Amino acid sequence: GDVENKIAAHILSIMQDGDCIQLGIGRTPTAVAQAISKAGLKHLGVHTEMLQEGLMSLIEAGCVDNSLKPIDNKKTVWTFAFPLNWKRYYDFVHHNHSLAVYDVNYTNNIYVLSRIDNMVGIDNFLAIDLQGQLCCGHYAGHPISGTGGFFQFISFCGLSKGGRAIATATSTRALEDGTVVSRIMPELPGNSTVDVPGQLVSWVATEYGIVNLWGLSSYERAEALISIAHPDFREELEKGARKGNLLPKKFPVPMIGQGRRYPQYKERRDFKIPYTSLWQGCDYENDVWCGK
Repeated sequence: GDVENKIAAHILSIMQDGDCIQLGIGRTPTAVAQAISKAGLKHLGVHTEMLQEGLMSLIEAGCVDNSLKPIDNKKTVWTFAFPLNWKRYYDFVHHNHSLAVYDVNYTNNIYVLSRIDNMVGIDNFLAIDLQGQLCCGHYAGHPISGTGGFFQFISFCGLSKGGRAIATATSTRALEDGTVVSRIMPELPGNSTVDVPGQLVSWVATEYGIVNLWGLSSYERAEALISIAHPDFREELEKGARKGNLLPKKFPVPMIGQGRRYPQYKERRDFKIPYTSLWQGCDYENDVWCGK
């Protein structure tokens, strides 16, 4: 669909030749696989819990050769398969020496994932709150699924050199009565699982954009998530954020945005605001801010 294709385009904007990918289940991961194939990315690797149709198609298209993987070189690593066509699946895996099947304690292992350069995990979530807490299994008292490898890949892929963990979802979903609600919300409803804590969440993508929450303050995190929410819900989210003290109520707080970087020790040792290139013209002594 158009929405999933827009999400895939945002994800593709931070991908490159030589990435090692993991895909979850659903329409969005399938759209991502199609976008990768159309973009002509090369020398990709695969290290995944689930071998699904999109990954099989990428291997057949020649996008995947696993030639740049530092471990399991030239092998597609997986644990189980989700075939849409059983005969195609059996024909694909039969005597296929480029495939390596491992136990889940290997494919989802923090030590293993952190050793794979440019490891990119792409997985769907059900809901996210403005603190960045992700829910994918049990929502508002309703068991939807188990977490599968969601926690491990979203938490650990970003630990590798050049790694990126991308949580994806459409910005809204429809309830059984036809009501449309936002997947991004001020707080998760009661009796919902937090499958990944906000401290471990980095990239989040909807059809309205992709943001990186890694290292952001609570104010910056809320602002970033609201920016990729459906426009119809942004005003409501801002009100909820201010009520929950996730956005400032009465005083100006500058938002660093896309230019954010981690300061070095020499920049922060005098306890001054280190983002000098972004703050020219600020009057620190009189508390006059020049943030956008």
